[in-house]
Amino acid sequence: MLIKALDTKTPASLCQGEIGAKVCKGQNIERIDMPNFFSVSDMKAFIDSMDQKGIKTENMGAINPDTVINTQTNVITKKVASMLGWDPSKSVQDNLQAIKPPPLDKEPILCSNDGYILDGHHRWAWAKVYNELLPARNAGAGGNVGAANFGPVWKINLNINDLLKLGNESPNAGKKTDLDDELQLGKEGSKYQVLKLGQGNPQWKGTKPQQGYIDNQNQYVENGQVRGTLTAKKDAEGKPVPGTYGIYPLQ
Repeated sequence: MLIKALDTKTPASLCQGEIGAKVCKGQNIERIDMPNFFSVSDMKAFIDSMDQKGIKTENMGAINPDTVINTQTNVITKKVASMLGWDPSKSVQDNLQAIKPPPLDKEPILCSNDGYILDGHHRWAWAKVYNELLPARNAGAGGNVGAANFGPVWKINLNINDLLKLGNESPNAGKKTDLDDELQLGKEGSKYQVLKLGQGNPQWKGTKPQQGYIDNQNQYVENGQVRGTLTAKKDAEGKPVPGTYGIYPLQ
């Protein structure tokens, strides 16, 4: 079942269906409602801000992925397959022998004191899926390898609800949608772009650099032409909420 999902990229999220019941056992918060830290410096600044508030933080190093659980429900199957090195054009046995565990020297992964992930779901899922595939992998001709940990994991001494609130309020965090990964994975001919609204006059932050801006009618203008209308979360007055992402079609 898991191998079929990696080959077909179905379901779209590893937290759906029968696979989801095996891999994801936590909360079901949409990705757009989660904070996302786009760089190591943003994440370290958030950790520092917790220390400044008197909230204890602890670098736990690399840990077993089974000791924490997911908060967000969008864990993109094809992104995890790409991380593993899974190539649907190759045989299952070739893929099983080629899968690789997550590196342990990347940006920190954040979790709450009650064991929920705040940021780093796809590397967590990478380790989870790798370990699920190990029995089939080790039954082949490549010899036995051990289970993967993931990290470095920083535990912040707050429960997930309080940590989510501070994460979403943090100036160091943005928002991400599944379309970000569509573009980051190199999908050609994408008809969508994802932009981030800034404070005051809306500014944009896309996953691919483009020459354009959002005007005061929330239209995306590029080379003097309106390419699409921004849609984003709205406040009580119907105005787009700064710091949220909008998805709009490129004509």
